[in-house]
Amino acid sequence: MIQGFFISLSGDDYTIIRKLSKRTQIRFLLIGILVSAITLTSLFSWFVMLSNLIELSFFVFLLALFISWMITNIYLLTLYTLSKRVLPCKGKGGSSVASTVGKYLFLAMLGLIVATSFSVLIFQKDIDVHLEQYRTQKIRDYQQLSNQISQSDSILVSQLVLNSHDITTKTFFQDYLASQRKKKIESEGRMRSLVRQSPFYIQSIVILYTKYPKHWPFTILFVLVFISPAILKHYLAETNEYYTVKREIEMNIVEDEYKSFKDTYQKLFSGQKDRVIVWREIYEDPPYNTRRKKEYRPHLSDQDILLKELYHG
Repeated sequence: MIQGFFISLSGDDYTIIRKLSKRTQIRFLLIGILVSAITLTSLFSWFVMLSNLIELSFFVFLLALFISWMITNIYLLTLYTLSKRVLPCKGKGGSSVASTVGKYLFLAMLGLIVATSFSVLIFQKDIDVHLEQYRTQKIRDYQQLSNQISQSDSILVSQLVLNSHDITTKTFFQDYLASQRKKKIESEGRMRSLVRQSPFYIQSIVILYTKYPKHWPFTILFVLVFISPAILKHYLAETNEYYTVKREIEMNIVEDEYKSFKDTYQKLFSGQKDRVIVWREIYEDPPYNTRRKKEYRPHLSDQDILLKELYHG
């Protein structure tokens, strides 16, 4: 039961795989186990990432669960498309190679996103040192801006007080200036508190990729493990027993359906005016239609063409 579940995560037909040799079953089982591991690591990675961006823990878990579920489905679809073609078809072109490369790059990008959360956790202590400097600089920049605004207000209010001869007006401006200074202190305190409490997760990622190139070996290894199911699937030999059995099953289905179609076609169009109408084959290998029949066209001499034109116009 459990083995069947993991094999089904390989993106192939378990009803075929279970009839094959143990060696082939183990290969597909390994692919399924790796896919399930990718699902769990994606869930953990996205939960860590989103929990640093959103405060609602339950909502974050549901969102991370949804994203990891989407990644798993995309991965399974990609694995399915990496299966070898078992039915006869025309030769592969450059578009097929480009498509395969694009799939690997897409999976590598997903792996890189998932690996980033783990890299941040691994190098968290080193990153925290740079984050502390970043927080200090943010607070210093805010205080500098606040001091400039406060100084500008003070100069303006002082000029108004000097130019005013009314005691009530002077008192009003002085009280206003005192209240603005109080608000400035409170604003700086709130800003300092917010900066200290913020995880600055995006900045952590920026620091990781700009200050710590030593994370790349781990990240590259993680990405390789992330795309390893696709590699195991893609490089399964076309002569493998799985594709041999699958080819036989699918060809039987296609040929039976094609024979049924031709029989139905003949029944529908025959019997009218005592004529027997059959489906005309224009390919040498129906129903796969990869090689078109060569039409025989007799060569006519100039004299034959002239006579045909004269008598048949």
